[in-house]
Amino acid sequence: MSATLERRKTPDGPDTLVRAGIVGLGAALPDRVVPNALITPAIGVDDDWIVRRTGIRERRYAEPGALLAELAAAAGRAALADAGVPGEQIDLVL
Repeated sequence: MSATLERRKTPDGPDTLVRAGIVGLGAALPDRVVPNALITPAIGVDDDWIVRRTGIRERRYAEPGALLAELAAAAGRAALADAGVPGEQIDLVL
């Protein structure tokens, strides 16, 4: 997610936040897709059982050694691209 903030000086000194908004969204997922059929033998249920109870048909697994920070950085780049905002204009990421 990328957001824009507008600040104004107050007569008494510090900047005051006068407006904030979400201007872009981004997401990133690991490449490895694991369907229910690959895990059902280990837990003793079938694919339909999992789907009926959870709605989950597949999940994403990160490869060994992959870092969450890599996915977060990719999602951040996607949010900046979606917003059309260069990274140099970002002051804070929450």
